[in-house]
Amino acid sequence: MPKSHHDFITPLPTKGDEILLQRFLNENKIPDFSYRCGGVFTAQFGIEEGWGPNWAEGYVRIHTGVDRARGGTLRSVKDVVVSPFNFDSSEYIDYNGSGYGSLVVLKSKTFQFELKIAHMNPKTDIIPWALKQILEKKPIQQGWIIGSAGTYGYSTGAHTHSELVSTDESCEIFELLLLQKFGTKVFREYTDEEIINYYRNQSKRYPKTSPYTQWDDGKILADWLNQKRKKQIFFINPYKICFFQNGKSYTRYATNKVLEDF
Repeated sequence: MPKSHHDFITPLPTKGDEILLQRFLNENKIPDFSYRCGGVFTAQFGIEEGWGPNWAEGYVRIHTGVDRARGGTLRSVKDVVVSPFNFDSSEYIDYNGSGYGSLVVLKSKTFQFELKIAHMNPKTDIIPWALKQILEKKPIQQGWIIGSAGTYGYSTGAHTHSELVSTDESCEIFELLLLQKFGTKVFREYTDEEIINYYRNQSKRYPKTSPYTQWDDGKILADWLNQKRKKQIFFINPYKICFFQNGKSYTRYATNKVLEDF
């Protein structure tokens, strides 16, 4: 594998980071349930399949979250969504059915991150007592049922689009957790070869609809760079995405990597 065109340089974890991570793990014991019990991954984090006009297949997109469809039933709630951690406060943002549709935002001030869950319809998907708690911006505890996966907004079927986002430049406990689980590869960005191969595979799978069949490597890499620019991304791999928003930098983390034990 060729060397990446970007190796993400980050400070080594400090003793304080290790203490904070241990506190987080002590306060959030690995439970008998999972965040999306039985949910099936339908779109991964990072580079992912996309669609063109009229849902034409064979495109490539940057996906800033993880999609999970279907799922198990817990206490009669189907396709259940369960709070994976303890959160200090919460918030609900309604986009009136466009884009995300809505966002359930669960906030941890202590550990400096938010879990954002898209596509849950407040009228049909979020259970009433959870919606009341969230609308009043109250804490949400680990194990509380939030509701069911929905299809509110830009969606082709019931699912959750989930994002773990730092409230500062990065979230130290997730940086350390990913480093412990996956090693230093969490600091390596996609290589040019990986990007080109992904585009090529899309054109092979969908030769009739993919726009990349006649593209050379340079055009592919230019398209990828343009996608990063549109989303103000300056680093991306399967574990995290670093981006600018309103002049500040933040990090999104892959929920399928961080939450795999939760």
